Amino acid sequence: MCRERFNRGAVACLVACQKRAASTSTDNDVVNPNFINRNPRNLERLALARKSKGWRYQYPTREFYHRMVFEKTNRNISAKVEHSSGRVVLSASTKEAAVAQHLYSYSDVVAAKSVGQVLAQRCREAGITAMILHEEEHDEKSQKYAAFRQAVEDGGIDLQEPEEVQPAYEPGINYDDQEEMDDLQRRRDLVANVSPLTRMALEMRKNGKRGAPNRNTTIMEHAFKKTPVAASSD
Repeated sequence: MCRERFNRGAVACLVACQKRAASTSTDNDVVNPNFINRNPRNLERLALARKSKGWRYQYPTREFYHRMVFEKTNRNISAKVEHSSGRVVLSASTKEAAVAQHLYSYSDVVAAKSVGQVLAQRCREAGITAMILHEEEHDEKSQKYAAFRQAVEDGGIDLQEPEEVQPAYEPGINYDDQEEMDDLQRRRDLVANVSPLTRMALEMRKNGKRGAPNRNTTIMEHAFKKTPVAASSD
């Protein structure tokens, strides 16, 4: 009996809430069907954002979205993640009290591994899971650098960014394409053989003025549209 009363009361309360919500609904409750993604990193995650190319043999390279930099001294070990704009996004160091309190030494291999683990966790929390690693020449044989890199990779960070998606259309003229060069030369010859009167008529038509059309203007328009022109019977 008590259970039936409870169920009836719950149903009545739900119906009352639905009526109240329907009566107090405004335009703010309507969801816009056109969703606009305002995430500034959306294009970077899709590999559509433009990367700074820099010089071909520039070192260090500038072609990246995010870059991880490993730094070590005789007293401390630090690492940071830089954006291509030069701003530091994330960092971790043995200078931090939260990291230093768990370490015996601030500059040994264990410290480097700990910094890598902390930085990898912060990168995952920030949503940055792919970046390049700035490698120095002396870091290849360093045990600290190897331990740091292994800790970052074990933390789920991919040390390689996806290649930038190139657009299908490239503006300009491909001078290696013989067909395109022949078409360019054909249009140049047509322009060179046009009389001054035809040039004036084309300029008038381009500016919205009426000009007397003739066969030369028709040839020019078809030439720039890359369509063949039927031969006249004259």
